[in-house]
Amino acid sequence: MLRIFSFRRSVPTSHQKSIANFLKLHFNITTRQVELYEAALTHKSYSQTAALSMQNNERLEFLGDSVLSTIVTHILYERFPQKMEGELTQMRARIVSRENLNKLGKSIGLEPFIQYQKSKNEHLFLLGNAFESFIGALYLDKGYDKVYSLLEDQIFELHLDFEVIETKNEDFKSQLIIHCQKNKLPLRFVVDEENQLEGRIQFVVSVWISDKQETTASAYSKRKAEQLASKMYLERVMRDKENS
Repeated sequence: MLRIFSFRRSVPTSHQKSIANFLKLHFNITTRQVELYEAALTHKSYSQTAALSMQNNERLEFLGDSVLSTIVTHILYERFPQKMEGELTQMRARIVSRENLNKLGKSIGLEPFIQYQKSKNEHLFLLGNAFESFIGALYLDKGYDKVYSLLEDQIFELHLDFEVIETKNEDFKSQLIIHCQKNKLPLRFVVDEENQLEGRIQFVVSVWISDKQETTASAYSKRKAEQLASKMYLERVMRDKENS
């Protein structure tokens, strides 16, 4: 396995010892690369203010995101042989959503080990990002098969309800795409405005179907605005069916 990180061997710090104990106690993982996991649990805000130069988790988060998506896809493919591509895609989106990864990061106990600089700017997805970087570190240290078995047997089995994931559908954009494909309706999302409010960018997005503007919504991310606009349209379609 190619090692992306290169660390000098030194006496483990108390923080590194705590991480090593956590890995052994909760996941029966013994590692000689505890610095790798420490980096996975170090936010850039902390590494930038540390007295010594430290690795942070941005690169590991990038890697973990891809590994997690691949393994979740693999698990869903094996677990739900009757599901079609669109259904599996929606289920994967629910599992790897920022909100769900935050919950998983908290559930497995990562929070006490995360090093970050507290400030007025709230780190909304600190736990979810740390969860992804933890997966990236585990992949580099132990490989694909170990990550797969840990996710399936020790994390998802204990902390994820697949029945809820299977039935809950809040990916309104995907629902709308499927609706339009089924009814052969041309669909496009248009960003109408990008407004600066209190130092944050607010996106205004419209849903256009058959060259007609149907709904408009605004949010602090383009994805969220698309979801809200899609939800508004689908709710209107449901009301029209009920009233017909």
